[in-house]
Amino acid sequence: MSLFTSIPSYSVDEVVDLHDQYLSDPNGRKLWLLADIFNDTAAVFPSYQSIRHAEGELFTSEAGKDHIPSLGLTTFLEASSKLLFGPIYSTVRNRTASVQQTGFTGAVRMAFDFIHDHMPDALVILPADTLPTYTTIHKKVMGHQGLNTYTTTHTGFVVDVEPMLADLQHAPAGSVVVLHTHAHSPTGFDIPDSAWSRVLDVVEQRGLIPLFDSVFTGMASGSMGHDSRVIRAAVARGMPMMIAQSFTHSMGLFGERPAALHIVTPGPETKAQVEAQLTDLVEATRHAPACHGAYIVEKVLSTTHLREQWEQDVHAAADRLRAVRLMLYDALKKAEVNLLHANEHIRNQTGAFVTTGLTPGQVRAMRENHSIYMTESAWISLAGLDGERVDYLVESLAAAMKESPPQEGGGVYELPDVCDSPTQYIA
Repeated sequence: MSLFTSIPSYSVDEVVDLHDQYLSDPNGRKLWLLADIFNDTAAVFPSYQSIRHAEGELFTSEAGKDHIPSLGLTTFLEASSKLLFGPIYSTVRNRTASVQQTGFTGAVRMAFDFIHDHMPDALVILPADTLPTYTTIHKKVMGHQGLNTYTTTHTGFVVDVEPMLADLQHAPAGSVVVLHTHAHSPTGFDIPDSAWSRVLDVVEQRGLIPLFDSVFTGMASGSMGHDSRVIRAAVARGMPMMIAQSFTHSMGLFGERPAALHIVTPGPETKAQVEAQLTDLVEATRHAPACHGAYIVEKVLSTTHLREQWEQDVHAAADRLRAVRLMLYDALKKAEVNLLHANEHIRNQTGAFVTTGLTPGQVRAMRENHSIYMTESAWISLAGLDGERVDYLVESLAAAMKESPPQEGGGVYELPDVCDSPTQYIA
């Protein structure tokens, strides 16, 4: 008998299972509403002009494919930090330890590895409706080390910050709290701009360490500076923090997935200590990171004409997402289909994600009767929609809401908590 026969099977992830169903679905009008890859008006994934030009220039100038340093390409890490911190970069550069990673998932994994090894008493606190990426990595890396959630109920088109603040007020000092600064994935519900100073007040007063999710920076407002303003405000307060930064979406580099984890420390001596420990972590997983994606990012950010073209590319992508939101809102209004909040959240939010509020039965009706695929938590991505697809989506929504009406006393489906006890802090 083979040694490997005792290995248990893996419970297939919901999204993976749905994608398999989608691929085998023969319906020519089928819709996959879980893609986070930005598409153009023809629902085709474009390559940004700035990226094509950068790769062309690299083709004639790139000096081979030798190893880059263990922590990553130095010029890439410097350029990504400058982009993130903007005008306050000079005040934080000497106390920020940075490491190159593969994608957002790699950056979060490195953060959790670091927390596990060097902050063993820290509780990790997630939004109640965040991506399963966080809980999956936590389970793999941290095991029984504390995990909990803060409340993220919503009112109108934003997060109701009062329950969130009440939860964080009771969080133990030294806890790591994950914060989405914009274009929340996967719900679309953001903390309102007017509330961020209060959130940072509580984080600072309670001695919490923010882990900022900076995955869709630029795709919300079209401006990298605007989408980074909360992180910069936290830096200006002198707060220690972690930032998971990815260029996968903002540069369309889904095949390369250049990303970084930045850890802002109290000072240069602490920075050196953190860098040493990050080096130890990466040496245990890979000797050196992939270089090509990092070279592209560094080339774009450090070359004036490419940087200007890229900023135009990002702004155009954000404009397209806003246009799809308005297209969907108008189509729902015309068809007299009401989702959450009379659909106002659709036209007032930013980024690619929308919560529909459908019940699990309605989600199944969308899939089984109309070949439209979304998770049971009923969020969708707008990235692949165009006019024809929006019309079919709205037509199907209207039908599914009749085919599977909510049970009496029910209503829209509530997003499940990622933790069993979202308001009880456990060690």
